[in-house]
Amino acid sequence: MQQQHLSFNNLNQTDQRKLLLLKNHIQRAEHQTSQLESQIEKLSPNETTFHIDFKENFNIGMNRDQKSQSFFEKAPITCVTAVVHKRKLHNLVQKKAITLLSPVLSHNCSLTLLAVQRMFESEFMRDVEQVHWWSDGGPHFRNKQLIWALLNNEDILIPGTDFEVNFTVLYHGKGAPDGIFGMYNTYLRNNKPKEGINSLETLKREQKLLTEHQALVYNDPEREHEILIFNVDRFNDEEDQLVINDFRRQLTGTAYAGERSNPMKSTVKHVKRSPKRSTVLTKDK
Repeated sequence: MQQQHLSFNNLNQTDQRKLLLLKNHIQRAEHQTSQLESQIEKLSPNETTFHIDFKENFNIGMNRDQKSQSFFEKAPITCVTAVVHKRKLHNLVQKKAITLLSPVLSHNCSLTLLAVQRMFESEFMRDVEQVHWWSDGGPHFRNKQLIWALLNNEDILIPGTDFEVNFTVLYHGKGAPDGIFGMYNTYLRNNKPKEGINSLETLKREQKLLTEHQALVYNDPEREHEILIFNVDRFNDEEDQLVINDFRRQLTGTAYAGERSNPMKSTVKHVKRSPKRSTVLTKDK
């Protein structure tokens, strides 16, 4: 518009509507970023923000061609990271990144919930009572199964812990987990061992060395990540999910949607038990 010296009134009605939608979208994304920052600043003791994301298409180079020195076999894996802020005694807010590495490639809600349970076994999470959940609106997060698992009072996912769930709008920009994924990728691209990375155990060791080095260089213990290997043999063949109409419409994130309530009732859905798997080894031979 600036290059063509156009004002809003010079646009046709279709373009005006698109511009207004874009403006509202940017405002919602900025509001959510501000809300997350405010929650971190105002945390009470034993209260956390929990910002989680999957890294899609995370590949590790496994075998190197001795002539070309290029990796001729790459194996996809699942990498899921949560960046957690928690207020401790003496009014200090601590930050912790917890990363799970898994050969399971089925990025469904069953995997998400099992991964969250594993993360909450961390010593850092032991005294957490209130969680502000933040994630994108991808299908592995924004679904009726996750809402029921985190908010119901009958079969609590993490006993003794209350959740508030927030989904970011589409194209909301890069969050804290994205920065961590970028750091992992850059390090592995520039510092991959000559023999390649042939197992999750090796990958865990390399990522651990990276974050330990970062902690030393910056004299900041929070830069050292907790990195875990996580595997699932089979999913449950049935999972509970929330009974709700117009589920997507009620989670629009728009200012005009208003406040709505829904009774906490569940139904059972069938789940494919056998997860899709990577060919990567868990441990070195």
